[in-house]
Amino acid sequence: MTRPTRLRLAAAVACWAVVCAVGLVLELRPAPLGLAAVVMGASVLVWTLLDLSHLVRTPRWLAHAEEPRLTTAGDPRLTRLYSTMRKAPGSPAAAAELAADLNRIAQSRLDARLGRRTGEPPDPGTVWPDPELQRLLADPTLLPTDPAALSPLLDRIESL
Repeated sequence: MTRPTRLRLAAAVACWAVVCAVGLVLELRPAPLGLAAVVMGASVLVWTLLDLSHLVRTPRWLAHAEEPRLTTAGDPRLTRLYSTMRKAPGSPAAAAELAADLNRIAQSRLDARLGRRTGEPPDPGTVWPDPELQRLLADPTLLPTDPAALSPLLDRIESL
């Protein structure tokens, strides 16, 4: 037997003796063989874990996931609209919300292009650079609800 094994057995026997002594002092009538089995089982478990712990290495995370970044080229509101329509393309409520949001976004793009401050009422005489887009936004029933058909419309709004 090696020296660490002798020390481990001595520690287990000492632990068993202490548990038995505490049981006798408290008049719990301990079962020495049962306590010996419990102490030995716990000791073997701890020894096994200690012996195997040198095999465990800390993980080295070499591959890092990139954080999602917003691109400066597009409007994040349009991306949100597109994802909303992908979730519920046939929903009338989503279509109505889409129409209102697209109209608001297109108007803010046009205001920025014309140098108008946010919050000022739109000028009814303003000529839209894309009359077909103006017609689509004026009548929500003409708006596409399919995400594939919505993509060119979003591109046209982004180009305002």
